[in-house]
Amino acid sequence: MDWKQFQSEQALLLDSIDELRDIGVESTLETPQLVVCGNRTSEKNSILSAISRIPLSINKDLSAPFVIELVLRRAPSCSAIKASIQPGPSRTDEQVEALKKFSADDAADSSKLSELIEAAKTCMGIADSVSPGISDDVLKLELSGPHMPELIFVDLPEICHPENQDQDDKAVSVARSLTERYIKDPRSIVLAVISAQVGYKKQEILDIAAKYDSQRERTLGVITHLHTLTPGSEQEQNYFELAKNEKLGLHAICNWSSDERDDMQDGLAKAFFSKGRWRHLTRERVGIDRLRSRLSSIMSKHIRQSLPGLIDDIEDCITDCQGKLRRLGTARPNIQEQRGYLLSISSNFEKITGQALNGIYADEFFCGLNGEGDDSDFRHLRSVVHELNEDFAEAMHLRGSRRKIIESNESPLSQSEYTAAIAKPYMHDWSPAYVSREILEQEVNERTRRHRSNELPGSAKQILGDLFREQSKPWEGIAREHMLNIWEHVRRFVHLLLRKLSDEHTSSLLLSSVIESELEKLKDALLEKLGELTTFLKRRHPLPIGTSFPMRTQTCRCNRQILALKARLAKDESIQAAVILNELNQASAATESPEKQSASGKIVDRMQAYYSATIVTFMNNVVTLGIENCLLGPLENIFTSQSINNMSDEQIQDLATEPSFVREERELLSEELTKLQTSLRLFNRFNTILPSLQMPSSFGKH
Repeated sequence: MDWKQFQSEQALLLDSIDELRDIGVESTLETPQLVVCGNRTSEKNSILSAISRIPLSINKDLSAPFVIELVLRRAPSCSAIKASIQPGPSRTDEQVEALKKFSADDAADSSKLSELIEAAKTCMGIADSVSPGISDDVLKLELSGPHMPELIFVDLPEICHPENQDQDDKAVSVARSLTERYIKDPRSIVLAVISAQVGYKKQEILDIAAKYDSQRERTLGVITHLHTLTPGSEQEQNYFELAKNEKLGLHAICNWSSDERDDMQDGLAKAFFSKGRWRHLTRERVGIDRLRSRLSSIMSKHIRQSLPGLIDDIEDCITDCQGKLRRLGTARPNIQEQRGYLLSISSNFEKITGQALNGIYADEFFCGLNGEGDDSDFRHLRSVVHELNEDFAEAMHLRGSRRKIIESNESPLSQSEYTAAIAKPYMHDWSPAYVSREILEQEVNERTRRHRSNELPGSAKQILGDLFREQSKPWEGIAREHMLNIWEHVRRFVHLLLRKLSDEHTSSLLLSSVIESELEKLKDALLEKLGELTTFLKRRHPLPIGTSFPMRTQTCRCNRQILALKARLAKDESIQAAVILNELNQASAATESPEKQSASGKIVDRMQAYYSATIVTFMNNVVTLGIENCLLGPLENIFTSQSINNMSDEQIQDLATEPSFVREERELLSEELTKLQTSLRLFNRFNTILPSLQMPSSFGKH
């Protein structure tokens, strides 16, 4: 591919970037821009003019006190300049509105740049004085023509005026801040201009550039006006050493009167660098021609590095745009298309909800969240339910009993254990209560005495029932919180899914008119089932639990004896094996002879055995009979194809008729998608041909 064809491709690429910026993709792009900065505006302008071949002289004695962004585009014929002002952050809202009204005259062209800049100064309210100060506004000028290079120039205000001591500190601070802001931008290619007419020690632009580009990958320093130095002077020697420094890689040029023709200036420069000490500089780093060539190489490298990321960004934008169009659906002007649109939503709702409930996360809905925060927790519904059920079981274990019964050798939770416990779900308002077994047995004795009946001693069913009901009192509250928590997760899942499957207008109507009422029915059924499951907790006597109950009671006694033995062993390591065996035999005998135990101790053991068996049944019932049967099971059926078929035409129209803004949004998205796809094809082609292209030395030439 020749250079002319490359320039044509590059023009298309930059035009595409402009279009992408117009549709809001700017933040993801790194459009290359040539930032020209230094101490003297006259030198910067002369270099810009030499590179671009257009007159950019503003005023030989006074610099532009604001940033100028010059966008150059190649076009078949010259067109009028487009001019605009981007207000700086220091402007008030009223000033912003006034500055945004600035524009170029219809007949303005490149010969009227100075007039435009002066008009911009007036609009910005900058005084035409010796020290006008620096504005943080940006003047953007867009030029096009058949001989324009495809570039964006940024001309920054002077960092300081070494010969002008009247410039105030605020202006210097603003100029430095603007310079650093542009230099640190990774898309900026920095042209750092150093004038040989300024004292050697007063040059600081290279230090500022090195702060943000230490490897000098996108910085090119240029020394100007070398021909003005006195031959053999210390100043000439200093600048010669600077230009010869291989590490800095500076470029050397001469600047004669702008009245000289380009070919005459090129001839004078060639003669200057062929004599004296300057003939020892490498030819690659002297003259305007080689400067254009070096800038071309840097620009090419920058584009080559940025293009793959830019392509990835555009592909993401295409995917997002296609998703939005899919949610909007096709145009639906009549009842048949409106019903079909709702049927498509309901069909996908059933399918994806079924996947979520079965833990089969195959649909794209479950991945690619694009920065939506914690929404993945709500989308992966089965995983969420499993985790919350485990939290529920742990909470029931920790706080299910109103009072924790402490055996003689047990201790309450430590402060660290308590702090860790209350940080878990369903534990936020827990304050543990403890009771020793001895005190509890005393309470049982007192109750037995006060409620003595015709029953045999030790068979006080009422006491056992009261004790169990007191211990299990927290169950209902924990289960209710768990059920409502699951319901909230389900509700969030449904909202996310409908927003994924339809446009915002339709999803809002479906939620308010159809879905929310169905979700409320599921919540009512869930809480009704909880009431049913907790009814037995309020009965007078515990329910019989079959032949396993005596065994559980014996196990409870045995465990208590073994716990006491372990505590003794932990305190006294000198206990012999014979003593341990004797203790175990005693524990076994105590288990086999419950008649030796006190009546109150038996009641406590029976209550603990019944509690241990019943809490497992209760948790299983909450999960299976409540959450699974009353909430998750019916979830697939709250919005089905049959639901749509049962709707009247009026209901269908209310839900699926397109408002005008939806039609407009579809048209805009379709237009954006076309631009994105066209740009992607161009950039992929550009990415293929760029590595093999040799950048010529005709950068900026006609």
